[in-house]
Amino acid sequence: MSLETEPEEVLKQYLKIASSYSIPLFWGTSDLDISANGTAFVLDTGESKFVVTAAHVYRSYLEHKHKGEVKFCQLKDLSFDLENRLIAMPKSDDIDIATFEISQQEIESIGANVLRGSNQSWPPSRPIEGNMVVVSGFPGLERSRKEVNYHSFGYYCFNTPVSSVIDRHFRCSFDRKYWVGAFGKGLPPENYNMAGIVVLQQSHL
Repeated sequence: MSLETEPEEVLKQYLKIASSYSIPLFWGTSDLDISANGTAFVLDTGESKFVVTAAHVYRSYLEHKHKGEVKFCQLKDLSFDLENRLIAMPKSDDIDIATFEISQQEIESIGANVLRGSNQSWPPSRPIEGNMVVVSGFPGLERSRKEVNYHSFGYYCFNTPVSSVIDRHFRCSFDRKYWVGAFGKGLPPENYNMAGIVVLQQSHL
């Protein structure tokens, strides 16, 4: 999907659909003290379903746990021990992805929308410069406690074009001129700290 040619209403609807796949992942010492949060999603490869988040999120979890700052961890409202559920995480910091086990019953219990790939072969086709990338998730700055045992995780979801493609990955420059307000809350301010969100997918439409 090209950001230059698609009508704004189409982009808004696409963002609303994309944002529905994001799930808050968080941990802390008590219901009153959340140490950190991130964003995850459930991926179905056709052979298995599992939770995906950034490897740096998992490393942060381990650091907090080592300091005694993890008494609980949740994926939405599901108790989720990341260390016991880990499937794989690369040793190199160059690949920022980690995967975790989850059952079908658990997926249904949290009402997670499952992201299913459309590629018929591997590896997938290379990204195309100018195509849209969707960024969706829960910035830590938006987290707030509304009452005991209840926290709100405000989310952001926006699109930005692929700016360059190299052998191992593609790059995106977060160009605000392409952003649209799909949820009626306006755009984040300049230099907004987006820590906590995740690149969800690239559109080939």
